[in-house]
Amino acid sequence: MKRLLLTAAASVAALSSSALAGIGADVSVGTPGVSGNVHYQVTPFVTLRGGANFFEFEMEDMEFDGISYDVDFGFTQLGGYVDLHPMMNGFTVTGGMLFGERQIELSATPVDPVEIGGQTFSASDVGSLVGSANFGDTSYYAGVGWDSTTHGLMPVSFVIRAGVLMTDSPEISLVNVGGSTDPIIQSQIDAEIATEINQLQSDFEDFEFYPMVSIGIGFGF
Repeated sequence: MKRLLLTAAASVAALSSSALAGIGADVSVGTPGVSGNVHYQVTPFVTLRGGANFFEFEMEDMEFDGISYDVDFGFTQLGGYVDLHPMMNGFTVTGGMLFGERQIELSATPVDPVEIGGQTFSASDVGSLVGSANFGDTSYYAGVGWDSTTHGLMPVSFVIRAGVLMTDSPEISLVNVGGSTDPIIQSQIDAEIATEINQLQSDFEDFEFYPMVSIGIGFGF
């Protein structure tokens, strides 16, 4: 019995030592896509974390200002974070910066007359509309969560994060390709596309504050 108790105590001590060694990693999924991070505990109050997010998603027939687009979301970023543990447990308050492309691609090929800006054009005159919304290469993150990767009694723990990603105002581009060869009609389309760009700018400003919610598993080493 004594030997069994000693073995159990040694096992708990080993697990605790592993989890509290101050180094860990996690993987998670959520609105940032698939994420992976490495952790380094500086003090019981402060952990430094670095990681990457990969998010690719396509959606068909997404309507903006009456035009139906196929939309391709592509967010690939590297991030550096400071996780504060005010209670010296898994509860975290986090701030960080992310670097990398955050871009949304747009494409539309009307089959019926379509209104661009304030004027209606035939589908053959328009051809296809191709554009993008670029949110810059630098973003800022603030959030809270539960992450006991380097603060738990076990080497495996759940990780939950909720916060917001803050980016620049989007830069919008939009052109038509394969449309009218009449320079007068094309000049009219170009003028209305400029109006359409302003509307897309307003529509995509909602993405300046992007919700970051994820759940995953952490591993202490």
